[in-house]
Amino acid sequence: MEKNVLVLHQSDELKLIALQNELCLSFQGKAGVFKKYPLWIELSENLSAKEISGVHLENIFLNENGVFLSVIIKTESGKEIQSSLQLLLFRNKDEMPEAFEKKFLLDCRIFRIAHGHFENNRYWLTDSTWKKIKK
Repeated sequence: MEKNVLVLHQSDELKLIALQNELCLSFQGKAGVFKKYPLWIELSENLSAKEISGVHLENIFLNENGVFLSVIIKTESGKEIQSSLQLLLFRNKDEMPEAFEKKFLLDCRIFRIAHGHFENNRYWLTDSTWKKIKK
């Protein structure tokens, strides 16, 4: 299966991995969780790197499938596209906590747009284009 994805720069991805580790520790003894990989943001629209003017990750939320980050992608035309990035999977939906509060905010300046390929337990990127947003 092929999807358009946004892939963060390694430095931002390391921040997300640290957040995953922190969240795993906070759920220890309360719910069984697994880290979600790869940490790619699936794009609902076919965007090129040139069209994107900002990527903001914020607001951690839970649902029956796991722990997610809200993603806001701003385009050069001023449009805001809502997406999400799954950080953790729940082992059992019955173990999902009722309430959870954790703040996180990340403005991503370097990223790439690519075709993400998912097949069985393998994943890879093709046709990637890097973008650096100037301050």
